[in-house]
Amino acid sequence: VPPPVARRAPRRRSSCTGRRLPATTLWAAVACSGRLLGIAGADSLRNSLLSAAQERVDVWYADKSNVEAPQEKEGVSFQLSKEDKACGGDGVPLTFVEYDIEGARPVDVFNILANAREQVSWDPTVSKMDFLGDLESLQARGFAGVFPAKGAPVPDREIFEWQFAKANFTTEEFWVVFSSIGNDELRQKEPMQKGAVEMQNCMAAYKVSKTPKGAHVVNTQQVNSHPWPLTA
Repeated sequence: VPPPVARRAPRRRSSCTGRRLPATTLWAAVACSGRLLGIAGADSLRNSLLSAAQERVDVWYADKSNVEAPQEKEGVSFQLSKEDKACGGDGVPLTFVEYDIEGARPVDVFNILANAREQVSWDPTVSKMDFLGDLESLQARGFAGVFPAKGAPVPDREIFEWQFAKANFTTEEFWVVFSSIGNDELRQKEPMQKGAVEMQNCMAAYKVSKTPKGAHVVNTQQVNSHPWPLTA
């Protein structure tokens, strides 16, 4: 999953729900407590994250009163949420990036996004993306990724996260979702890189859909990289 883009520094918040994500949903319990695996079964983790991703993109983001005015460049639209949401013990903004890929089939875009093992071949911000295995009970794949500081006077960031996917070949709508929620099993599979700071990805989601000229992508992220000077 791509690293977090430039954003305002995280702020502590007592609430982790938005106007369109009620506190009674399982996702709200996940975001607040980080104890989903103790709250519900394995299948609920996949279903809850995929449902939360769809609600965030198709409902919450569709209500433009929730986000700042867009910044656009070279056909790419970028927006931040007006309010922060809890992730990794801090309040962080949600990011939304939207763009078209002319001449591309949605399934081909989906296959590239879902093949996280090859991310280092096309994403210069990633120095490592280790495949930690498939977990059939979760219908998920596990990865450990390192995002290097590249000369900056701060440590590299590392993340242990799950990947979930959903594909509808009839409507040509595809979802790829990453999350570090409930990642204790992954953290036991591989030691952290020495000196790295662990970051949290509460949810990064990609929605890929068909357009008359190709594919349309909406990406949302809720990531806490513990940016300097909060963590160095």
